[in-house]
Amino acid sequence: MDNSIKDRILDAVDIVDVVGQTVALTRKGKDFVGLCPFHPDHKPSLSVSPSKRIFKCWSCGVGGDVIRFVQHRDRVDFRGALAILAKRAGIDLRPLTPQDRQAAELREQIQSAVAWARAHFRHNLELPGPGRGAREYATQRGLSAETLERFEVGLALDGWDNLVTAARRAGLRPDVLEHAGLVARHETGRIYDRFRNRLVFPIADAAGRPVAFGGRTLADDPAKYLNSPETVLFSKSRVLYGFDLARPAIAERDAAIVVEGYMDAVLLHQYGFRHVVATLGTALTDAHVKLIEPVASTVYLCFDGDEAGLRAAIALMDRERAL
Repeated sequence: MDNSIKDRILDAVDIVDVVGQTVALTRKGKDFVGLCPFHPDHKPSLSVSPSKRIFKCWSCGVGGDVIRFVQHRDRVDFRGALAILAKRAGIDLRPLTPQDRQAAELREQIQSAVAWARAHFRHNLELPGPGRGAREYATQRGLSAETLERFEVGLALDGWDNLVTAARRAGLRPDVLEHAGLVARHETGRIYDRFRNRLVFPIADAAGRPVAFGGRTLADDPAKYLNSPETVLFSKSRVLYGFDLARPAIAERDAAIVVEGYMDAVLLHQYGFRHVVATLGTALTDAHVKLIEPVASTVYLCFDGDEAGLRAAIALMDRERAL
């Protein structure tokens, strides 16, 4: 078995989601805990670390990655566990071709570029000059410093090539930036920053890895909100903003509230509604529901009362009737 296939599965599958389908997990610091399913457990002995992507029972000693968990849970061998997880992630178990390896390498570079950009935007917000106006705007919108830090909100500076220049200094290739949706290309071939003079909200996948950004203009741009384009990391129909942060509260309440935008989600979290997530310019999709389904049995829609919000709610009800 090609180790790269194993690595692709480990990258694609969220261990908290997999374990959470068997064990009721609650957050404890950065990790999750629950009753171990592999021995009679009367107090939470099982620990799951999303950052390290491992589980460990401190009572019976069983531990490892998500593949090891499935081996124990389903009583299958290594290949059997890989097959189960590959099907879940939509991954073909055939050995990678050279083209596949090249695509996987580009994907890693894109992931690194997005993670770098998140730190870059965050640094911009802390700058004493340009960052001050953005911080004042955030305060006016009711966002506390704690909330800005928790959601890692940043700032895209005004100008056409601030990120491009900083990325060049960091050794990031222009084509990788373009694939990551961080820059756009003019018809002349010149690349320029996609996000300019905006408060920037990092968008993460279910495992908490940054995959895209949303930006709220700080000027009079007619495009008040701007999201990253679709990339190999990001599909708006498959990602719920804030899900990685909201999941513990969703599990605790056995319910999720879905709103239409990241600003609404952030403010509701700030005021104690930690089980809120947001769609990103789309109605609630089947993929969104599959994210929530293992964690909660109830979903509340809190869409805007305008025409777009009503259309989104009606579309969801129509889909439910068809099931």
